[in-house]
Amino acid sequence: SMRLRENVSGRTVALLEKAVASGEERFTLRRCVPSEERVYRLEAELLQNGERTAFLRRRVFMRPDWRGADIRPLVWGPHFASWRDLLFCRELADCGFDLYLAPMFFSKDNSEAVAESLKVQETGMEYVPLGVEHVKASPSGGSLVRSPCLRDPSYLERVADKTALVVEKMKEMQAERCLVSDEMTLGTYFNSPHDYCMSPWCLAAFRKRLREKYRGDLTALNRNWGSSFAGWDAVTPLTFAQSGKTGNFASFIEHRTFMFTNMTDLFQMIAAKVQAGAGATTGVSGMQMTKVYQGFDLCESMSYMKSSAYYHTPFTLDALRSFSTPAHLVGSFTDYGVRYGVWEQLIGGLRMPSVWWYGHLMRRGDARLSQEGEHLRRLFRSIRDSGAGHVLANGSRLVSGVALLWSTPSMVAAAASVYPSPVNEARYKDSLDSWSQLLRDMGLDSPEVVTPAGLSKVTPERYPVLILPLALLLSDSESVSLKNYVRAGGLLIADYAPGLRDQFGVPRQKNPLSELFGVALTSVERPCSGSLQVNGRTVNGLIPGGQVTITASANPLASLQSEVKGVRMKGILLKPSSQTIAPAAILRDFRPAGNGRTLYLNFLVSEYFPAVGGGKHGTGMGKEDVCRSIVQAVRQLFRSAGVDLDGAHELPSGSNYAAYDYKGVRYLFLSRRNNGGDGAFTLRLTGEFQVHDLLNGKPLGRMNQIHGTIEPTGVRMYGLYRQPPAPLAVEVQREGRFLKVAFGQTEMPGMLFRIRVFRDGRELHRLSRTVAAEDVVEIDPGLEPSGEWKIEVCRVADRQTRAKSFHYGSK
Repeated sequence: SMRLRENVSGRTVALLEKAVASGEERFTLRRCVPSEERVYRLEAELLQNGERTAFLRRRVFMRPDWRGADIRPLVWGPHFASWRDLLFCRELADCGFDLYLAPMFFSKDNSEAVAESLKVQETGMEYVPLGVEHVKASPSGGSLVRSPCLRDPSYLERVADKTALVVEKMKEMQAERCLVSDEMTLGTYFNSPHDYCMSPWCLAAFRKRLREKYRGDLTALNRNWGSSFAGWDAVTPLTFAQSGKTGNFASFIEHRTFMFTNMTDLFQMIAAKVQAGAGATTGVSGMQMTKVYQGFDLCESMSYMKSSAYYHTPFTLDALRSFSTPAHLVGSFTDYGVRYGVWEQLIGGLRMPSVWWYGHLMRRGDARLSQEGEHLRRLFRSIRDSGAGHVLANGSRLVSGVALLWSTPSMVAAAASVYPSPVNEARYKDSLDSWSQLLRDMGLDSPEVVTPAGLSKVTPERYPVLILPLALLLSDSESVSLKNYVRAGGLLIADYAPGLRDQFGVPRQKNPLSELFGVALTSVERPCSGSLQVNGRTVNGLIPGGQVTITASANPLASLQSEVKGVRMKGILLKPSSQTIAPAAILRDFRPAGNGRTLYLNFLVSEYFPAVGGGKHGTGMGKEDVCRSIVQAVRQLFRSAGVDLDGAHELPSGSNYAAYDYKGVRYLFLSRRNNGGDGAFTLRLTGEFQVHDLLNGKPLGRMNQIHGTIEPTGVRMYGLYRQPPAPLAVEVQREGRFLKVAFGQTEMPGMLFRIRVFRDGRELHRLSRTVAAEDVVEIDPGLEPSGEWKIEVCRVADRQTRAKSFHYGSK
């Protein structure tokens, strides 16, 4: 009933089994530290003929039950375990961390790893090993064969053997999850360009994939690639440079897309062996959203990577949330300004806010928390005291009904372009991040992410709006799914020639989506030099498209124009002038026939996220005037396309917003990046509510809108109640060794309470918790409790508190 799990070695288990078999054994299980650590001392004595022949004393841990945990903060621990570093564990646990990430795990011997894990578990944290196999290429020296090749049978055998050793260590210390390694890549660093891998094993697997895809038709492949291979065993793709010279990128696109399967197959093998051998989940550390040369498919990896810490952007948060399940424990590493980073993860839907690294939280002299560490302790306490962690982990997130398409083949197709085309890999990534951030700043909930494999299941009932940012490569079946979506009544929005290439990476002569959008969809060889005009207003900060021919009954909503400002030079007055270059937004409405609409945007929003102070081009302060004009322009285009924005909020640029429903109570979250502007916001509610500021426990009154300002890196959390809370009604009593908390019938369902448990003046974090008014609360002080125990019950909405103390005598 205590879910006791023995952290003992195989030798110890053999000794105990021998003692039990003798029939003359004596065991005692004694509580060593009656507090949150849950540490026991196991003493085993083997008696034969009345004389002791063996004696064992080992520490045993009753592992914390994490099933009800709201959030699980993770910290990157020391690289090497030492007596000094192990002293940090107590401080890190007191700071509020639940997970201790132990790097370089494979290089640690058993005694070091066991000592480290025992110390971590004593403090109540979970020990998470990092270090199975670091995937990174050696310098190529011009070779097209990756070293090591991820399909080399000898390499795979070495990885399997290393994984088996890690599994044995994990079983020894009962680790429930591990991370493969940190910052892995197909190249030499993250997204370094390369043409890997042309090894015999990769080419054999690639040719097999092509033969299946082409159904054995080598003639079709030669036609698509502009090649003349005589047999499948001779098929070899062009490099990027060779593709640029020939102008045919079909083989490059096919090969680069295939190369993502190398890391996928390797990670799947490791995850399967860890699960089979240790019953544990696997993840990765320090990975970014999918990149052309990194070779890691993030969305696809969510099916088998259950515990990971990434680097995030707005779109990465949306992708992780969209593909997460209750079995996932996912987070993102923050920078050193941890307050905004932690909240951004939580509001984005992640439950494992992760901090890199432990060193800046600790003082060098006495290993106590530094100023930053104390700040982080207050931060985690505010998250729990406000009920935020409980709501974000257990509530139902309200969604905007807007979906964004992520397509790895389209990303590769974007990279398969040459200057001066406005399309490239960086623009693809920035477009996704910009759309995610723009929709937030338009006052909508964050979008959901879908992949081409899920397009056939996308319906207007679930996603009334579907956006295709730079969807340059779409298969014939995916194009059919998009047509069916519009026929069913959805609004399909796209930019820059969706479906320009088919499933083989070949430019289409006739794009099946041209008729759907009512325009001739062709590639943009170079962008126009004009600016976007919407309702007579100039909108800056966008990448204009090219010439567009409207081919069907459609309505231009905006235009690209060239403008010349008026100027006086030596007595000569040049008047201002403008000229329309091309339509910029084309709406086709099929609703008279009972169908949906399409909106083609002849521009890219890829510069939006950098403008709010994010991304590699961001200054950190943002360009508020540019951002606001883009928000207003896109809102106008959405309204013209029939999107109801009457309930949308007014938010500052760089916002992160989410709304949750928890047991009938609505909770609103808002944060803001470190950028310019006054931070003014208006949250429009769905009726009149009694509104409470939950970060400060203050009632704000009854209202249908919340007006305010939010500072850079600021956070807001509001609770919406149907009526004001009644006087606090709570009772704390002792039944045997258990302490129980009961709430009165006047407390509203869904009302949150923070219960804090103290023993001899020290809070026991593993026993403290956030609960709802209708929950049954039972606190177990341990097998042999002693000392002064105090229970504090605080109502989150208004911080009304009741406290009661109990004394337990020592035995």
